[in-house]
Parts: sequence; C-alpha cells; structure tokens
Amino acid sequence: MDFATIIGLITAIGAISGAYVLEGGHLSSIFLTGPLMIVVGGTIGATMVTSSISTTIKVPTFLRLAFWGVTQSTQETIDFMVKLAEKARREGILGLENDLNRTEEKFLKKIIQLVIEVTLNSSYLIQFRPVCSPAPKPVIAYVRELSKTTKAP
Repeated sequence: MDFATIIGLITAIGAISGAYVLEGGHLSSIFLTGPLMIVVGGTIGATMVTSSISTTIKVPTFLRLAFWGVTQSTQETIDFMVKLAEKARREGILGLENDLNRTEEKFLKKIIQLVIEVTLNSSYLIQFRPVCSPAPKPVIAYVRELSKTTKAP
C-alpha cells in the first residue's frame, strides 16, 4: 500500500474535521446518512456524467492502483532509457523501432512511437523565421501549422 496515499487521506480528513470542530461544529453531525449519501452519490454521479462508461467501470481498478500501486523499478527504467539513447546515437532514431516491443510500459512505448513518427515526418518541418521575431517558432507550432495544410504520405 502506498504510504503517501494513506498520509494524504489522514491529513485531509484531519484538516476537515479539525477545522469543523474549531468553528464550533460537532463531528457527529458530519457523519449523518443523508449528507453522506448526497456527497458520495453526487460524486459518483458527477464522475459518471463527465466520463465514459468504460472509464466508470475501471474506477475500482484505479482505486486499487491508488492504494496498492504498481511497483516499477526506477533503475531498470533508467537503464532502458540509457540503452535507447545509446542505440539512437549509434543507429539513429529509426533504429529504435525494434525496441518498441521490448517495453510493456504504455507511456514509454508511446514516447518511442512519437519520436519515430516525428523523425519520419521531419521533412514536413520547415525552418522559417518570421520577420517580426528573430527566434524560430517551436517545433510544436510547426507541426500544428503544417498538419492543417499538409497531409502525411
């Protein structure tokens, strides 16, 4: 179980309860069934309204991850990133395509895919400096601008 989650919950409940008591309230009036149903039911309802049914069904999984989490080895991730950097330096960015299946982390896999895609589509990135500014536009602005006018092959 994640220690920070427990400490955060205790801190939040303690701060709310403490402030309520300091202002003259009684703790027994907070834990009434009606108000508790309004708060919990309203929270669940608002969550369901603002998200898809597939996300709502995954809420128990998210709660499990919040309390028990998934342990990842930081050192393994660092070692993997260093190996990717060395390979990209030796073979070029496109040499990372074979390493997409070596990682199960979705976020890391998405980063590698995006780097490869930007490299493949780099011919669409045109360096140009506006007359009014000596600094070039950021790459993101180039991509957004060109995606409006140019379709990738």
